[in-house]
Amino acid sequence: MGNSSPSITYSVPVNNMDKRPNETSIYRNPASVDRDIYNLQPEVQTLHDVLRHRFQNPENEFLGRRQLDGSGNLENHFTWKTNHQVQLEAESFGSGLVNLGLCPEIMEPGAFPLKLLGVYSKNTIEYFIADIGCIMQCISVVPIYDTLGEDATIFAFRRTKMTTCMVTANHVEKLLKQKQEGRLEFLQNIIVPDMANLNSQVMMANQGLVNFFSFEQIQQSGMQMPRNWALASPSSVYCFSFTSGTVGEPKGAFITHKNIVSLIPGVELVSQRLLRSKYSHLSYLPLAHVLERAVYVVLMYIGLKIGVYSGDVLKVADDAQILKPAVFVSVPRMYSKIYDGIKKNVEEQSEFKKKLFARAMESKLRKLEKNGSFEHSIYDRVIFSKIKAKLGGNVKFMITGSAPIDGSMLRFLKCAFCCPLLEGYGQTEGSGIEFVTSLREPSAGHVGGPQIQNEFKLVDVPEMNYFSTDRDPQGHPSPRGEIWVRGPNVIPGYYLSPEQTRETFTPDGWLMSGDVGQILYPSNALKIIDRKKNIFKLQQGEYIAPEKLENVFKLSSPLINEVFVYGDGMRTSVVGVIVMEPSNITQFAINNGIQGAENPMVVKDSPEFLQKLSTLLSETGRKNKLNSLEILKGIYVEPRPFVDNGLLTTTFKLKRHEAKDFYAQIIENLYTHIPSK
Repeated sequence: MGNSSPSITYSVPVNNMDKRPNETSIYRNPASVDRDIYNLQPEVQTLHDVLRHRFQNPENEFLGRRQLDGSGNLENHFTWKTNHQVQLEAESFGSGLVNLGLCPEIMEPGAFPLKLLGVYSKNTIEYFIADIGCIMQCISVVPIYDTLGEDATIFAFRRTKMTTCMVTANHVEKLLKQKQEGRLEFLQNIIVPDMANLNSQVMMANQGLVNFFSFEQIQQSGMQMPRNWALASPSSVYCFSFTSGTVGEPKGAFITHKNIVSLIPGVELVSQRLLRSKYSHLSYLPLAHVLERAVYVVLMYIGLKIGVYSGDVLKVADDAQILKPAVFVSVPRMYSKIYDGIKKNVEEQSEFKKKLFARAMESKLRKLEKNGSFEHSIYDRVIFSKIKAKLGGNVKFMITGSAPIDGSMLRFLKCAFCCPLLEGYGQTEGSGIEFVTSLREPSAGHVGGPQIQNEFKLVDVPEMNYFSTDRDPQGHPSPRGEIWVRGPNVIPGYYLSPEQTRETFTPDGWLMSGDVGQILYPSNALKIIDRKKNIFKLQQGEYIAPEKLENVFKLSSPLINEVFVYGDGMRTSVVGVIVMEPSNITQFAINNGIQGAENPMVVKDSPEFLQKLSTLLSETGRKNKLNSLEILKGIYVEPRPFVDNGLLTTTFKLKRHEAKDFYAQIIENLYTHIPSK
């Protein structure tokens, strides 16, 4: 796939006077061709403006969660805090941080003054209140998350010289150990929002290493001495986003008030009249993830309620059925699980019901392809209402981001849930939202067009044979090149990392994404086709782009979850790690008549299994016009997802260097067993 609807125009070229050699023209959203993209909403310049707008309706509900009943079970309803309650609690928390001197100003040479609060927690009500309280006092939040990895976490603490961190009880012991080892020398204070869950032995082991505060202590101090909101400017730093990256030193991206609020007009335009203040959003993607943080800020302005999940990702569907959210934001891995669950449920039905479902889905897919419609007056009521109910039955649209999503699965889910499923693209450096598809997009395989707050262009990558002058097989203009983005959502740079900043941002404000894109004819939609930085040479001098190959091989079967392609510069071929969950291994074995399917951990290494899978991957590669050097000559089947082995960044990108080290022995074995020619 990868085509887009000819009836939708996603972007148009502008500023041809600025066109440079070896680049395309600058492209913008049709709605912002003649507008000042740096000042689309003059009345909203900072997050203080967002909060004041929100608090205009004090009795509206804002934050909610499921409480525990007397027996320790989650209640079957959400308990809500109003805008007024959230405002008071956040003001108290922010004032308390200032009163207790927990976030002193840090001034590094060559940088700007900062007040910082680390947060090491799942999404909780306390996390949101702390975040809002920090906004009020211009304290920058530094989210810490498990997938960041221990070394990158410690780097974030040390690079920022952060003295205070809000930490849930389950993470306290880990930080105390690192403090004791002398690796967190600047950390002095820990705020524990769930103090009742803190093990007394952990407290005893503290031995004066840090000062402990409860969440309530901070708020009590703030209530005793309330403070006015600090003065905020568009350039005030809202939060940091440290990434372990795929290689090299972690990067501390800092997002300003202006960066994050600039997303609001674009999301309002996309959502149009679908969202109302009575609707809700289920927040379960970590706030350390820039996509969830961007969604939270935008929906806070629009006025939606934010329901915080119960803390267990496996129970997200239960939370959704109770909350009935209007917006559901997720990543391809979660959508894949939903998709697999629906398919499994259908397979367990009678032959009549299976045929009826197939007929209904086929009918809806035809309508979707014809006019972008995902609704059917009869089938939706009789068949698909039960599927919609799995997410509460009130979802107005869904969003996917962070990684490519399978096109057939995306179209299936649109029809199954009777609503748009928007595919977006954005980097932390672009505040998370840069491109998005249309509500009525019938096809898949591209990320739509630029949001109204940013413009883009493609720049030639000659070493990979991508040029702004390229044409598609029909002879239509189809430029290819590295994606450069510019606009108020593009961050200023990386904290105390001038060299990394220069490598990623140009002096005139362009973010050099490192991703390679293609502008599709005739809609000017953007398709992500490769990654510029992740290329290597084989022994014969052939350049290999592993992400391109991984995206191709994932198309081989919906039973393949993830792929890691590796090539040694001293070898003549590439090998790969194929992630297939145990149930998928069993299903693949059954589908191919392989004995021993009931024992996936054994059958996955059998010669017959590997031969069948290798043949399938090779066929897919040839269909997608890969050359012989790009076909995997050796494969290993991994039953655990990469995230469980700590091989994904917080934005779900593969850490290639770590993956190479993690699978070093397996890679060596694969190369050893490749037949010599």
